Amino acid sequence: MDGFNRNPFDTSKRWFEINIAQEDQTRDEKERLHEVYEVVCWGCGLPVEYTFAHAHPVFMCGWCGAISNCSAPVKKERRCFNCYHILDFVLVTTIISLIIVIIGGGVWATFPVLFPELGFSFFLHTAFTSILSFNTLFNYCAASFVQAGPIPDIAWGSVDCVNEGGLRGYRFCHACQKPKPPSAHHCRACNACVNEMDHHCPFIGNCVGAGNHRPFILFLLFTVLSNMYVFTMSLSAIIKIWAQVDLPKVYGVASSTQAMLVIASYLQALLGSSISSSARALALLYLIAVSVSVAIGVGLLLHHQVKQLYEGYTLIETLQHASDIRTGLRRGQWRNLRRVFGHGHPLSWVLPKLGSNGKMHEK
Repeated sequence: MDGFNRNPFDTSKRWFEINIAQEDQTRDEKERLHEVYEVVCWGCGLPVEYTFAHAHPVFMCGWCGAISNCSAPVKKERRCFNCYHILDFVLVTTIISLIIVIIGGGVWATFPVLFPELGFSFFLHTAFTSILSFNTLFNYCAASFVQAGPIPDIAWGSVDCVNEGGLRGYRFCHACQKPKPPSAHHCRACNACVNEMDHHCPFIGNCVGAGNHRPFILFLLFTVLSNMYVFTMSLSAIIKIWAQVDLPKVYGVASSTQAMLVIASYLQALLGSSISSSARALALLYLIAVSVSVAIGVGLLLHHQVKQLYEGYTLIETLQHASDIRTGLRRGQWRNLRRVFGHGHPLSWVLPKLGSNGKMHEK
């Protein structure tokens, strides 16, 4: 009954008070959004004025060009770096062992079968095997143990040591406590900022960046070529062994069960020919399976890497759907390849080389 006896004047008064409070709150929020705040630029130390008109106040200093983000939370760094180092060591050791096993096993299993006597073919394939093996191991070690993309030291913190526009596009890395270029990213596994970071590869125990992008791609290339060569040599050797084995005669196969029995009898005859040839046949079958698997997997990664390099993007930029941060890299795709492999003849791109490439110097 109280609801029916309520005074209409009290209801109107309450409604009026609520609207006045909402209008005051809205006016206060608008005034706060347009209120001018002043902070100090981390790059040059000059005061910078900004407002909260945007949800994420990201601004660029008008003098040095450094980018500051007042609302970006400081990410907590992982402290278990030893776990990363142990994992990297295990994977790198495993990869090197696998490379040596494939090289040594391939030579042991194929050369005595295909080249029973010393001759031109023997020395030719020995040289070819040595070239592929050396380039694969050399580029793998270069990609693993060369710095991925060290950030060059640059003056910051005071207007006296920073030129106008000297830090344009730079951001501040709270983990490293120093500026990082627009294309650099901080790797938690390496605990360092990497210039033009593409991704962290656990199989090389290192990041892929401006310093080791060339040997990383060459390692992928020579891995594919080496495994294709191993597959061809192993298949040729097993065909030659197969021709020397007294196989059972089969006049017809009527069902899948009979087909499996025929294959089993062939393998039994092949492996039972002699002790040396059976071990060699098992090694050849293993090499064929491994070489095909590795060639397909690494070949897909190589295609993806070359495609991104040709277009001028890194994997991180692709995943983040980044805009054209490095617009100059998009102008000529051929130029992007030369930044990594050098300005010489394309045939010289595959030659083993240590030292910085063009990506370390061009911005």
